[in-house]
Amino acid sequence: MGTGASATIAETAKSVSDDDLKAAFKDVSAADRMRIAAAAVDGIDQYGAVADGGGVESPGLPEAPADWIKECLDCHNKFRANHGVPALEWSHECYEFALLQAETCQANGKISHGNQQGPSGFHGQNTYGCSEPDPACNAVQAWYNEIKDPGYDFESPGPKPGVHHFTQVVWKGTTKVGMAKSKDGCFMVANYFPGGNVTNEGYYKENIPSPKADMWAKLMAVEVVESKSKPQVVDANFDATAECSKSAVTATSMTPEMEAALKGCPFKDYLEDVKKAFDKKGKVTVDRQGNDVKIVIEVGDVINELNGSW
Repeated sequence: MGTGASATIAETAKSVSDDDLKAAFKDVSAADRMRIAAAAVDGIDQYGAVADGGGVESPGLPEAPADWIKECLDCHNKFRANHGVPALEWSHECYEFALLQAETCQANGKISHGNQQGPSGFHGQNTYGCSEPDPACNAVQAWYNEIKDPGYDFESPGPKPGVHHFTQVVWKGTTKVGMAKSKDGCFMVANYFPGGNVTNEGYYKENIPSPKADMWAKLMAVEVVESKSKPQVVDANFDATAECSKSAVTATSMTPEMEAALKGCPFKDYLEDVKKAFDKKGKVTVDRQGNDVKIVIEVGDVINELNGSW
């Protein structure tokens, strides 16, 4: 459903009958219904907050360890301070549903979104995958790094491919976060409330302030030092993500170029499919752009295409 339709329903919601509202919402998804309802509530519509959880109950999971809570909050709030937005508070509700999703990712062997509807309403969500367990700050750093790669345009605010993790981390209207990792430590999920990345007109401008002048200068001055092992960054405030190919690589075996193109890809099933293709004398093409990957596998007359982002 488009933003214009959402705004129209929200503006008239208070002046129409219950029957009219039911008819208007008949073909609207649950997620859009919640966002529309939020836009009709005085005082919170500029942030897209959701007032009603639709009867969803808490799963009743134990609280996260205190040191984990501190690490997650410190990492998030360090970056939010760069933009002058309020610090986040911990939400056990967000943590519970983030943990459920992290375990779902592990069970499926790949990153996915889900478990975003909590008792308080719809949660925003960031996901992260790695081949070996990582600390929480690595995930938050990777999300924030999108400010520069692929880059967020503060002069023309709005949604853009590849930056939605960054925008959720610093979204001004979000006040709470709960972050969890899977049992194997290879998947991390953060749920946020109220959820960010609301596409209604003016929301991005209101909720994604530019970094403070001195911090922006530091971010733009970061230099990447060439290394045979992995990129090194000359500034602690902005770490490079895993090195990756900037153009498509085609091979019939696991060449060094192919390894570089696949490095850091968290989708274990994708990597297994590539290895199986090579075992069967097939051809693989990997087009990697930052945290977006497209893999085309050709074995005989069969062609499979895999796409993913993280």
